[in-house]
Amino acid sequence: MTDAERVRHERYKLAYAALMKFYPLTTEDLDGEIWRDIAGYDGDYQESNFGRTKSFKHKKTIILKPCLQSNGYLHVDLFKDGKSKIRMVHDLVAEAFIANPECKSEVNHIDGNKLNCHVSNLAWVTASENKQHAFETGLQKSGAEHKNAKLTNEQVKFIREVYISGDRVYGARALAKMFNVSKTLILFVVKGITYKENK
Repeated sequence: MTDAERVRHERYKLAYAALMKFYPLTTEDLDGEIWRDIAGYDGDYQESNFGRTKSFKHKKTIILKPCLQSNGYLHVDLFKDGKSKIRMVHDLVAEAFIANPECKSEVNHIDGNKLNCHVSNLAWVTASENKQHAFETGLQKSGAEHKNAKLTNEQVKFIREVYISGDRVYGARALAKMFNVSKTLILFVVKGITYKENK
């Protein structure tokens, strides 16, 4: 293995470990983990109070690896009748484990960390309550003070941790597509030219 390959391998490991810290793919239950069927999928999927998603659709039971969206939230793809549907992980946890007697429409991450979908970190809220929480925690202006900032603090940190020059998954072009921004902005973020307050 060359030095460049070794560096790339280590960066992949770090990026993967960052996500798997919250969502390990082991099929063994975590300490205190509880599973419940996801409504509408005839027992094909279960969600845990930790925010892990289990699939029974294959020959063996697997834990689905969540995908990171450009807005910082996590989703999984669930299949029914041959069709795929994107489901937000925090919504699945809330629907399975948190009562919603007032029929509130949104799920809030209490600590502001969108990667933390443990049931203890989620709450049903109205749209106005969610927005108020974003202002109180500073999430509404994450990434920069400017109202037109295109990236959140969390996204900037993620980009700087996983960036690999020329890589198909973590290169500037791929990250630009992932976060729906320009390749130039990604390079500026990596070099610290923009979002300096996040360094």
